[in-house]
Amino acid sequence: QASGTFSNLTAGSYTITAKDANGCTGSASFTLTDPNPCAGITVAVTTNITNNTPCLPANGSVMAMGTGGLAPYTFSKDGVNFQSSATFNSL
Repeated sequence: QASGTFSNLTAGSYTITAKDANGCTGSASFTLTDPNPCAGITVAVTTNITNNTPCLPANGSVMAMGTGGLAPYTFSKDGVNFQSSATFNSL
């Protein structure tokens, strides 16, 4: 290609070769890695428990607050189903 700019490359090993008008070439090899966006980031969760009584009906609630990382946060009480609300009721 005429341009020396390569866009949208996926993770992998590449060798780029340039050729001048005389047919002389030069090459450079490099590896692109797929960075982990969570590397070095700690997301902390604090909770506030209310109405935690041992009798039925389940009337307790937990309000969570996320810090660190990149907002907005979503929350889950089972690690699978996430919601934007930080409050879990009927516990």
